[in-house]
Amino acid sequence: MTFAREMTLWLGSREVRIIHIGRAHTAGDTVVWLPKERVLFAGDTVEFGATPYCGDAHFRDWPATLAAIRALGPEALVPGRGRALTTGSDSRLAIEGTEAFVTRLFALVRAYAERGASLKETYDAAMRCAAARFRAVGHLRALHAVQRLARLRRGDRDRPPARLDGRARPRAVARAGRRDHSEDRRGARLKTGRLRGQERRKRNAMPTTYTNPRFPFRRPPELDGKGGSARVVIVGAGLVGLTLALDLARHGIASVVVDDDDTVSFGSRAICFAKRSLEIYDRLGLGHKLLEKGITWKVGKVFFGSSLAYAFDLLPEDGHRMPAFVNLQQYYLEEWLVEACAETGLVDLRWKSRVVSVDPRADGVRLGVETPEGAYVLEAEWLAACDGARSTVREALGLPFVGQVFRDRFLIADVVLKSDVPFPTERWFWFDPPFHPGQSVLLHKQPDGVWRIDFQLGWEADPEEEKRPERVVPRIRAMLGPNVAFELEWVSVYTFRCRRLERFRHGRIFFVGNSAHQVSPFGARGGNGGIQDADNLAWKLAAVLKGTASDALLDSYDAERIPAADENILHSTRATDFITPKTEAARAYRDAVLLLAREHAFARRMVNSGRLSLPHTYAASPLSTPDSEAWEGGPAPGAPCVDAPLEGGFLLNRLGNEPVLLRFGGGACPVLPGVRLVTVPAEGTAAERYAAPSGAAYLVRPDQHVAARFQTPTTDRIAAALSRLWGAGDAAAAREAA
Repeated sequence: MTFAREMTLWLGSREVRIIHIGRAHTAGDTVVWLPKERVLFAGDTVEFGATPYCGDAHFRDWPATLAAIRALGPEALVPGRGRALTTGSDSRLAIEGTEAFVTRLFALVRAYAERGASLKETYDAAMRCAAARFRAVGHLRALHAVQRLARLRRGDRDRPPARLDGRARPRAVARAGRRDHSEDRRGARLKTGRLRGQERRKRNAMPTTYTNPRFPFRRPPELDGKGGSARVVIVGAGLVGLTLALDLARHGIASVVVDDDDTVSFGSRAICFAKRSLEIYDRLGLGHKLLEKGITWKVGKVFFGSSLAYAFDLLPEDGHRMPAFVNLQQYYLEEWLVEACAETGLVDLRWKSRVVSVDPRADGVRLGVETPEGAYVLEAEWLAACDGARSTVREALGLPFVGQVFRDRFLIADVVLKSDVPFPTERWFWFDPPFHPGQSVLLHKQPDGVWRIDFQLGWEADPEEEKRPERVVPRIRAMLGPNVAFELEWVSVYTFRCRRLERFRHGRIFFVGNSAHQVSPFGARGGNGGIQDADNLAWKLAAVLKGTASDALLDSYDAERIPAADENILHSTRATDFITPKTEAARAYRDAVLLLAREHAFARRMVNSGRLSLPHTYAASPLSTPDSEAWEGGPAPGAPCVDAPLEGGFLLNRLGNEPVLLRFGGGACPVLPGVRLVTVPAEGTAAERYAAPSGAAYLVRPDQHVAARFQTPTTDRIAAALSRLWGAGDAAAAREAA
């Protein structure tokens, strides 16, 4: 859009004017003016408590531009840097302060130039001018172009942070930012001195509400010259590895799981399990346990200072078996997964077994494994690396992460409260709370009277020092007040990372969960994303091992889960940028949005305290058959199936873990081998949520995502879609997408 001086937009009934106000910071400064509300977004023409950027400014014209801004008469003003101003007097003060500084600085620089002073002398004088007015604030940014020039003369270069957007393809991602070379060590033989699970855990106190089970080491047959091979080996008996093993077992596939520890996770770790993950565990037979033990919630509240900015409801409609979220300490779920895996008789869990070498081959992978009773070699047809962010398999292959590490730290504190507290079973997030000013805080309730509290610390915080009780307790005391008794259960400090591998499949090796990608914890996308990785891979690997599908089906793991990871990284990066603004301008924008969110719904969509985990729709999947008919709603091909109440239960419980033709209404229907028919009424909640006319049908994948849908199903159309579901319809497209 182009305009000469002013353009008016209407956002509903709200009038918004974009005005070329004059020359100031640049030759074409624009402001955004809401005349009815008398709110001005001033950009860099006005600053408050911060020095304007003046390196390429139009000093002679700036005062006239400020006069035009003053003539608008703003009662609220958002400056380029500094906090949002909510009164007319503060707005006028900011305009006057900016004008005084610009006028003084211009006179000083002109005087030094007329004297023939050097660039350094002029620069030093400008900095003294800035310091005289803004020393207390510390934002000394006068003559920004000169500052940048000085850096360039020293040979430094400004490097923008890497960004992985939702549309990034693998080759583009590889160029987005610098590689993390700390992960880029070559060679198949791994260092054995790295601090591992049990040693790392000794640095923190044991939880008071949970006792970690210890699983015995059992001598593997390979040490006695027997065995030595497995169809599937999973490295890592954590949340993701155990989920994958159980899912494979539900498909009748045996696996060997090796882990260097002898227990489940220490500390609560991932606690927020989203609706899609709950549905996956319900399919695996553990849903009832999560509902019985976990804390169910769907309402979140965002606070700015001590005031409520707004509240949201993640699942306002009824008629779902699973809630929006369940909070549960990760160790409970891992313990249940260990029990469920053992009950199948198909999962060989090998504790105190550490992978020390990885040798990829054309027909499988050879692993070197160390145990307390000796080392052995294990041959795997397929290998799943579920060994987390410090993956030994990834290190052995020399595969680096691509992405970004954010310069901020957060403290996690699990606190057992001994007194009643005024916190309901909701997600509460504070920006700039009075008990932790200038930072952010997150609160979640867990079972056993445990509450998770996350405190933003800043990049300069010492991680080891901040974990000391004498540092943690005062922060919690300031939040809870002097009369609430509590005990610390678990404390950790983490740094945001938003990054991933360029590819998740490397021959016969698959990277799953945190070994493949990392995101910040806000939004609960890490653990839930890993669970959905396992859900995506299990049925495909089972189909190949059973001979139902060819190896080409496995290429769709990259084609589907890389876009899902990119979506999570995008949301996680945006949340991190909003929670931890890097500049005063970004902070001013954030604070203005939070103020507006109290009264205006449009601003609430801009608040980002962590976009909470939602399942990814495999819109471009080579396994999906595009619609050939017009649909007015319902889950599109690639989307997860939607739950709905049925007589005697719920829809998703009827689908199982095999291909299903979901038919709406009675009458004749094509039946194909290998596809189970499920018929539901043509009227009611299910038909409404699927926008299904009578006689319509959905072809559902084993992971309960939609493969195709038909308003008038025929044998030929269903057969073609089924072939595509198994990866035979367009293998070349699968490889290209991957």
